[in-house]
Amino acid sequence: MSFLKGIHDLWDHLRGKGPAAAVALTLDLAEARENKPYMLEAGGLIVEECDGDLYARINGPNGDGINLQYVRRISYPFSSLFITNPAQAGKSSRLVLLPAGMDAGDVAVPAAAAGADHNLLSATHPDTLPASVIAGDLVHGNATPKWARLAKGTDGQYLKLILGLPAWADPPAAADHNLLSATHPDTLADSVVAGDLVIGNATPKWARLAKGTDGQFLKLVSGLPAWADAPAGGGPAVVRTTADVQNTATSYIDATGLSFSLAANTTYVFQFFVRFQTVATTTGINLSINGPASPAFVIFMVVTAATATTLWGTCRRAYDTGAATTGVDLANADVLATITGLIRTGASGGTLIVRFASEVAGSAVTIKAESSGILHTIG
Repeated sequence: MSFLKGIHDLWDHLRGKGPAAAVALTLDLAEARENKPYMLEAGGLIVEECDGDLYARINGPNGDGINLQYVRRISYPFSSLFITNPAQAGKSSRLVLLPAGMDAGDVAVPAAAAGADHNLLSATHPDTLPASVIAGDLVHGNATPKWARLAKGTDGQYLKLILGLPAWADPPAAADHNLLSATHPDTLADSVVAGDLVIGNATPKWARLAKGTDGQFLKLVSGLPAWADAPAGGGPAVVRTTADVQNTATSYIDATGLSFSLAANTTYVFQFFVRFQTVATTTGINLSINGPASPAFVIFMVVTAATATTLWGTCRRAYDTGAATTGVDLANADVLATITGLIRTGASGGTLIVRFASEVAGSAVTIKAESSGILHTIG
């Protein structure tokens, strides 16, 4: 309602044209006129919820008067009323006029009308920094201090304090650290050693299991992994040569690579597949074996081709004993010989190895690469 019409309506009320009760009205201060007198009959005045600059002069019944710049609430009897306000669009004041004889403390002042809709971060709230709403943003107390919009960060960032103010930041990079270290409390700190494994120990913690020795197997002992020798009757051990070995003498030499390690007091079955060549058809090969000292027994057979269609063989019961074949069917061509045997070691372990010599002194015999051997542990 306009300021002027509101004042006239209140005047009419106090002259008896309205109910004998307090009358309240919110007035648009933008339409006020400077120094415009309103001669009203005696009554009381309450001014409340003024959000503009309202200036009023009230003349009392006895000629006394007061000048007001009002921002909250007063009550005072008056006989005439002067109200002045600089034009302020959007500003308003709430006036409550009481009939003569009514005291402002004896009546309930009507509730003020609801204010205009406004945003949270807007000039209506002077403790805020005006801003629009954006999905994902937050409201925080800035350095001014005022409530302000904190723009959202990017996915994966987290909120941290920087110089006392919240800010979005990337997670800090983890410092470099070892796998088995105090940084991982479920591990037993240790260094890396080639060939070792990581296992769950009895604590339980992740811990380093030191490597065993060549030929050992990983087995469970009381529920935990441990390195151990292959059990009797286990899978066979195998070897193969990677280079040629030549002999032109009639005395034995080792066939490097065709060998196995044997334990003491153990029975083994072995077989060697020997790929060999000689430089002449009249030159044969003499094959045998050597092994741990003082075996309980050793027995082996050597079999090879005498011709393209016949076999040659011998049976031996001691190391470095054998017989030479009498030539081959084709010079400088592959010929196969097999050594098959059974041994029971004595109190000493050692190396079982193939030995060979030429039938003819000065005539070369060569054991070729990819010759192989198989060893079964019997027990």
